[in-house]
Amino acid sequence: MPKNMRKRKLEESGDGKKKRAVPKKEYVQEKFKPFTAEMQAEEEHLSNILFGGETNFLQSLEEAENETPGMLSPSMDSGVGDSEESDKERAAAWMDEEDFIETDIPNEASTKTKKSLKQKFVEVVGQPSWADVEKRRHDDDSDDDILQTCGFIKKNAKLHLPSNLLDFKVSKPLHRGKSNSYITSVEFHPTSSVAMVAGVNGIVHLYTVDGKKNEMIHTTQFKDYKVFCSRFTSNGSELIVGNNMNYCYAFDLMSMKTNKIAINGVTHFKKFVVSPDGKCMAICGNSGAVHVVNTHTKEKMFSLQQNSKATALAFNPQSNMLFGHGENGEVTVWDMGMRRVKHVWTDEGCLQGTCIDISPSGQFVATGSAQGVVNVYDTESLTKKYPVPVKSIMNLKTEIWNVQFNHSSEMLSLYSSEIQNTVKIFHLGSKTVFSNFPQLNPGLNKVRVAAFSPGSGYLAVGSMNNLVSLYRLNHYKSY
Repeated sequence: MPKNMRKRKLEESGDGKKKRAVPKKEYVQEKFKPFTAEMQAEEEHLSNILFGGETNFLQSLEEAENETPGMLSPSMDSGVGDSEESDKERAAAWMDEEDFIETDIPNEASTKTKKSLKQKFVEVVGQPSWADVEKRRHDDDSDDDILQTCGFIKKNAKLHLPSNLLDFKVSKPLHRGKSNSYITSVEFHPTSSVAMVAGVNGIVHLYTVDGKKNEMIHTTQFKDYKVFCSRFTSNGSELIVGNNMNYCYAFDLMSMKTNKIAINGVTHFKKFVVSPDGKCMAICGNSGAVHVVNTHTKEKMFSLQQNSKATALAFNPQSNMLFGHGENGEVTVWDMGMRRVKHVWTDEGCLQGTCIDISPSGQFVATGSAQGVVNVYDTESLTKKYPVPVKSIMNLKTEIWNVQFNHSSEMLSLYSSEIQNTVKIFHLGSKTVFSNFPQLNPGLNKVRVAAFSPGSGYLAVGSMNNLVSLYRLNHYKSY
């Protein structure tokens, strides 16, 4: 043992005398005594108290084996020993009177009666929300419940377009060309985020639309062919390009090949539309003629006739009706299945019609005139000879060049090419024009074309200075 430790032991003894340390082996022998007969007798005595003796313990095991597994038998020895409290049933901590309501219902009819009472309760009170298993299962899978916990706040999405001010942002121009030409056609691809821009220079551009770069992906030159009208087919596989000549071009977007097409009886392709179902296209002809051509075979199917020259055409969403606006201010409705005129009605206050469009919902029809008036009709009123428009828009004073509904039938674009910066967006819900669109934009110039993207996320506006401005409509989240 070290000297300092030995010294501390002597000081603790108090008498200053050295004491012999007890060996560890002797200490262990003194702590754990041998198991004597006296200790064994004491253990047997305690065992009798706990288990009731060897005989009673074995008897309890036999009784437990005869009982149903997991169920405790009332006659089973509790192992606590003999006492008066163990033989008496313990009193409940509290009593619920509803648990002891006595009824005269027989046991065999209890199940049927419970179902009847449950049905009666639901009829009078209604199904409790906590008992609706399907609703609870649906709610458990819903992300909305998750977003309402742990600090997340549930945001109420605006389902309808606000009517006071249009929430938009000016994006990078979709196209900017030389000023010696002007834009005649702008259209978004129906299934891809691609836009087509064409002009009188005979050049067609294809751009990817992202609002930031708007990169050009393809350019096609139609030599000595001014493009007046161009349309994608409904499936987006082809682009039809036309002008005042007696032939058109079909540009295959998959093979990037161009086919020149001449159709018997069709003298020009200045104005035409493609049906929503993609089966046919209707072309404005001379002397009130309208030619219907198969989009796949490029062969004329039949021709229709109206009282005056057709200035604009529009299919209804089902493609079974064709509307034609005429120079005399009348609108002719043809039944495409029967191939004949179904009804003719007069556009109120219109001396010369210029454009027409039908909303994707089929609820509204909009017409434009050379007098600068746009009329919006409810389709249910068009069975009359002189229907009354639900709204006459007179914000523009010069010839209306075109009108177009957006995909949700909430907005209508209208514009004129006579005066600079004359483009408006009409809100159908409130029947008002957005006052903040467009903001003063010197680069916009005289508007020739305008188009909504398939999901109304973008609006493209083409002008006389060979510029296509692009606006991001923030209310609509998709392209």
